[in-house]
Amino acid sequence: TMCVVGSAYFVTIIASSMFTKLPHPQFDAVENSSEHSNNNQAAYSMSVEQAFRTPQFWCMWVAFGALASTGMGCISTAKTMMSEVFAGSLPLMVTSSFASTYVMAISASNLAGRLGWGWLSDKIGQFPTYAIFGVTGCALY
Repeated sequence: TMCVVGSAYFVTIIASSMFTKLPHPQFDAVENSSEHSNNNQAAYSMSVEQAFRTPQFWCMWVAFGALASTGMGCISTAKTMMSEVFAGSLPLMVTSSFASTYVMAISASNLAGRLGWGWLSDKIGQFPTYAIFGVTGCALY
């Protein structure tokens, strides 16, 4: 079952990445920042209805949904996994309240990670943040 879910997740992320568009080669982020481009903002913006018609919107929506459902799936089964895996070897330690506290710790870590990585991404930029994700992910697995 996990191989099927992992394969579907992989295919979804790869398919979504195929629709990512790079900016125009002469695009200058500093020149087009909010303080410099208040005059041209209307020229580059689109309405919600127009955004809904783009394949990029729907691919991002599917990718974010897959990421969120994966995390929620792990958190929702954490108590059962903790109880079934460790209750036999550590029956005095792994109680129902311990397993519930474990789920709470995972949820709190999830929240802290979302806030912390978002803050770091704002400070150092998206590319360096994702580079850190990739390097630490490879090193940990």
